[in-house]
Amino acid sequence: MAGLECTGAAAAAPAAAAPAPAAAAPAAAATSKPGSMRYTVLESPPWWECIGLGFQQYLTMIGSILVPFICIPAMGGSPQDLAYVICTVFFVDGIVTSLQLIAGDRLPLIHSAAFAYVNPTLAVAAHIKATQAFASEHERFLYTMREVQGGVIGSGLIIFLVGATGIVRPLLRALGPITVAANIGVLGLALYSSGFSGMMACPQLGLMQMALLILFSQYLKGVAIPLPCKLGR
Repeated sequence: MAGLECTGAAAAAPAAAAPAPAAAAPAAAATSKPGSMRYTVLESPPWWECIGLGFQQYLTMIGSILVPFICIPAMGGSPQDLAYVICTVFFVDGIVTSLQLIAGDRLPLIHSAAFAYVNPTLAVAAHIKATQAFASEHERFLYTMREVQGGVIGSGLIIFLVGATGIVRPLLRALGPITVAANIGVLGLALYSSGFSGMMACPQLGLMQMALLILFSQYLKGVAIPLPCKLGR
């Protein structure tokens, strides 16, 4: 019996080990990467490279302060109110980004103020200014801020319900690149009056920045920069 038991255990060992390649397949797929990808989701760059990448994300995040610079003066806010809103934007962006990295899809993204809310905010601010009277500009700013916050919370709940219920999934088949490009174009053109007028306040810097943006994004996007962290790879 002992011999039979040993034989049975020996015979069962290959059968138990057989599913191992199937179980290891997802791990192998997660670690495999194409030639253009440097790291997968399960890999972490060296700490010195993380410092540079983090600073790059910080520079990208600075663009989110353009939204308060456009909206707060139109809402009647003072420079002090603008400073408070910018600090709030950075603080909330950090919280949302941390939640996305811990409990979300863990993509290397930084959440910031959305430019999609600029035009509705300007419209609400203009309507309140034209239809109501306030004792001071600060009171108008506080009232407009409450109205805008209520609208943002309501629209956020609608977006959450649409995403959680999967209603938008059948519509994705009809949303091709042409539709998305048209929506992005309309959003960008709607901000043209605010952005270009602000840029022309200092045309020397504004035109130079526009030229550099076009140069780097359209003509130098395939040029590799020899960073120290890449020399050893």
